[in-house]
Amino acid sequence: MTSLKPTASRLAVAVCLSLAIAGAGARAASITHSGTYGPSPYLGMSQYSFPVQSVPQFDLPGQCLTSVCVQATAHGAGFLSYENTQTFPASVTSVYQVQITVRRPDLSPVMVLQPSQSFSDALTSFDGVADYAGTSGVTHSGLDVSAGNTVCLASALDLALFTGAGTVNLPCTAFDMSYQNGANSWSIGMQAYVSYSVTYNYMECGVPTEQTAWGNVKSMYR
Repeated sequence: MTSLKPTASRLAVAVCLSLAIAGAGARAASITHSGTYGPSPYLGMSQYSFPVQSVPQFDLPGQCLTSVCVQATAHGAGFLSYENTQTFPASVTSVYQVQITVRRPDLSPVMVLQPSQSFSDALTSFDGVADYAGTSGVTHSGLDVSAGNTVCLASALDLALFTGAGTVNLPCTAFDMSYQNGANSWSIGMQAYVSYSVTYNYMECGVPTEQTAWGNVKSMYR
């Protein structure tokens, strides 16, 4: 009786099937927690700290955390007003801007967001009424500037920080960075708020390859 050995193409198929079986147990998945900071009071000249929020740590038996992705969208809402009370016209440039910093529990930054909007206004000499309106004043109301970003953390220290049976705090701060040039009277109202999510990406912890899988493939071609 003649014995036919498997061809090279059959060997390749067998190898692929063996690798697929070995990796079939390591499936990736994710869990997302979300929330909102604010809105804050109207911001002053100093940094504002939102009441600290926390998210559950990652704690799934048999699963290993591979990365933590923090997504945040920062908003600054309110108004920007100024008046030219001088006896000559003025060109006023202004920027309505807030800085939002999402932090780790040790207060080191995860991300910094700076949503902003710029304005340029030509004002006449003082029209006699300090009302942030008319020809010598202007009010930009109903403002809502926003900016977003996602940062994925994968260092051993960060993964350890988010792993456990408790919670992890995520401090968040806001600072009003608005400014204007050209007017000698102005008023800025800025309230900050932030929507955020924390996504845990994970997979089954080290699934050992069956020792017989590769050995069986090789034995077919000895």
